[in-house]
Amino acid sequence: MRNLLLTMFLLLNSQSAHACNDSGQSDKANFDNCMAHAQQGNGYAQAIIGAMYRLGQGVTQDYKQAVKWNRKAAEQGVAISQYNLAKGYRNGEGVTQDDEQAVKWYRKAAEQGDAYAQNSLGVAYEQGKGVKQDKKLAHMWFNIAASSGHESATEGRDRIANKLSSSEIEKAQRWAREWTAKH
Repeated sequence: MRNLLLTMFLLLNSQSAHACNDSGQSDKANFDNCMAHAQQGNGYAQAIIGAMYRLGQGVTQDYKQAVKWNRKAAEQGVAISQYNLAKGYRNGEGVTQDDEQAVKWYRKAAEQGDAYAQNSLGVAYEQGKGVKQDKKLAHMWFNIAASSGHESATEGRDRIANKLSSSEIEKAQRWAREWTAKH
């Protein structure tokens, strides 16, 4: 699973991240290579370092260091680090648990098309964690995430739809179409 996550990230950002990751090297050697690029300000390398610290891949697992490096990359607009930083805040890993900060970072990643972040916003609005509970907005975000390919978002959307009137569903669907048209 660890290698799968890192490989997925590398495939998404292969041009920038390729310089610091070589499948023929050990995790430790890849960590050292990526760290050199991360320290020079490469956001994608910073994201990889954050993931490696979070997973304990090539280095001792350290959530605080994961947050540090994910924040650097997130502030440069790297969506996967925005999502990972949000997860840290949601779970209290490396930072004090803070649902409002989680929503802030999920939103930034969601606006870049990250389906996992979009789904997480649906969950936040459904549960009222970090935001005021709003089933229409939950439906909207689940709908957007489902359209972006997130499989379980369909279940969330259908679960919420059972709690909404047809006019509320129609409104949420309109919001989702409008949001998608803008992004």
